[in-house]
Amino acid sequence: MPQDVTPRTPELSMIDAIRLGLLVVFSEIKWLVLLAFRNWEISQLRKRLHQELHNLGLAEAAITGLKIPWESPRSEIFNEKDLALKQVSFLADEIKHLTSQLEVERQEYVRRRVQAWRL
Repeated sequence: MPQDVTPRTPELSMIDAIRLGLLVVFSEIKWLVLLAFRNWEISQLRKRLHQELHNLGLAEAAITGLKIPWESPRSEIFNEKDLALKQVSFLADEIKHLTSQLEVERQEYVRRRVQAWRL
């Protein structure tokens, strides 16, 4: 007769199950707080990105000669445009990086939790 080769999981007592459930709940609450802070950081970077895109548009409009209120001389407008382009590039890359890191951080968080709790 073939034997059952499926691995057996240890039985949890009621107290152990309740303890584990509470650990999971509080751990998930901690993750939600961390996620809220990360999402807040990303939203602040997006606001800054929109400001820089606005500055870039103003600089481009000033270069083309549109009548807009621009306080800097024409030579400084080119410097402002270059700076805005660099900021836009940096902010877009940073937002992309932070967004992609969220999933990696979540997986690492769960992996450490499973390892610490020996699940």
